[in-house]
Amino acid sequence: MLLKSDKSNKTLVLRAFSIIVLLALILRLKDIASFPFNFDEGIHGYYSYILYKTGEYEYLPGYHGPFLYYITAGIFALLGDGIITARLLPALFGVGMVLLLYPIRKHLGVAGFLTTSALFAFSPLFITYSQECRNDVFLTFFTLATVVCALLYLEKKKNIYLMLGAASLALTFTVKENAYITLFIFMSFLVPYHLHEILKSGDRVKATRETSIEIAQKMKTAGPSIIICIAVFLLIYIAPFVMYPNGFLRGWSESFHFWFSKIQLYGQLYLPIPFHFYLELLSRYELPVLILATAGGIYYSFVERNKLMQFTLYWAIASLVIYSFMPYKRSWLSLHMLLPLILLAGAFLGRSFEFLLNEGKIKKKIKGGGCEKGETKKGRHIFAMSIVILLIACFYAYALNNVSSLHYTTPTGEYEGLCQYVKEVTGGKFKATVIVVPGSGDPIPVYWPLLWHIREHNFILAEFPIEINEGTIDRVVKDHENLVFILSKWTAEHLDIFLQEIGYEKRPFDSVRLVVYHPK
Repeated sequence: MLLKSDKSNKTLVLRAFSIIVLLALILRLKDIASFPFNFDEGIHGYYSYILYKTGEYEYLPGYHGPFLYYITAGIFALLGDGIITARLLPALFGVGMVLLLYPIRKHLGVAGFLTTSALFAFSPLFITYSQECRNDVFLTFFTLATVVCALLYLEKKKNIYLMLGAASLALTFTVKENAYITLFIFMSFLVPYHLHEILKSGDRVKATRETSIEIAQKMKTAGPSIIICIAVFLLIYIAPFVMYPNGFLRGWSESFHFWFSKIQLYGQLYLPIPFHFYLELLSRYELPVLILATAGGIYYSFVERNKLMQFTLYWAIASLVIYSFMPYKRSWLSLHMLLPLILLAGAFLGRSFEFLLNEGKIKKKIKGGGCEKGETKKGRHIFAMSIVILLIACFYAYALNNVSSLHYTTPTGEYEGLCQYVKEVTGGKFKATVIVVPGSGDPIPVYWPLLWHIREHNFILAEFPIEINEGTIDRVVKDHENLVFILSKWTAEHLDIFLQEIGYEKRPFDSVRLVVYHPK
């Protein structure tokens, strides 16, 4: 062990961990409102605001699970709606991932626990996406919580951990559809692993019988946990303020069907993104983790056969392969493979430090001197460790200064300018009904951030797959007076002549790819 288990050393470890947690919090809250909402944040913030103001929510698979909207609406109710409050909970859940490591510190070793905590705390990608109102940090938090609870149950055999793990697993499915991929990866490891344990036994019949009895006993023990898992899922999808009572069926089936279809469609409509997209991204922002995880995978596979680390290695490789094969690739999805990579890298780095400080000693005195060769060797090892830490810190400092491109944001001033223009042409009070019409062929939902900026005003959102043509526009104009239309530039290309013929004036906002039409 790197440190002895006496009280003073435990205090030292706790202090070091507290400093890491504090730095993680500072890094995630620092500049949290320095950049505007991106496309996804616009729609997440807008529908959370609607839920907060009206209590109405309908599950739409394209916008992922309801957890983000419920919890964001809750923070809006407590602290008000705004960019900081919308991003506050993702930042805190990002810090929570560091805290989740504390209960499993024995499994990582003292040094591994601290190094893994530090890698999570200073991870450029985790910091970046903990500062956005999106689902992925919540999903990685509950995924890690599920693994932590499973380890605690195996260690302490207390059903409370099984129940907490079941609740965490259920919550992953209420966050985002990636949970299906994670569950597949976990089951594809655990089932063959148990089959292998049976096959390597001398008496396979006896082993099969004993395993069947053991599984039956575990299922009996896990009964309450399974009920909790289903209950949490049902509670989220069929809460009293969900408008549709078939929320369970929609949450379970439609999300899977929708995203499977979208992935296929994405592969047909858009230029293919290279298979090595995630490897390149991780190399650019998480190179120390990638190198250490690779070395750790080799070490734990052939030198120290640690079952937990072998599972983590499989989890990392399977995630990387599956997400790389999917046509739909986005930088924030890298968190789902980065999670096991950091666990593996942190454990290996900690193990290496322990070896350098303890097992690498040569306790032979130098003749004629008052010191031990072991002390000299230890000094060199500490120096080597300091160099490694310094190199990792320098890389992370560089990466954190170059993550702005990952936010996919449009200058907020452009949306504010558009809103101000609409106020001016409607008498300064934004009284007119505003219709935002996204074209059915738009490759980017350019109107999403706008919804956040005009959330406090009355407007009609005509959203595809509603067919927008001259007939529908004509009917809307007859039913409402003094309308202002905000169209995507793709839709405007089809309706421009018609709108100008009926007396509308055009004002394009090219930087946000929107066009405003208002009565002359």
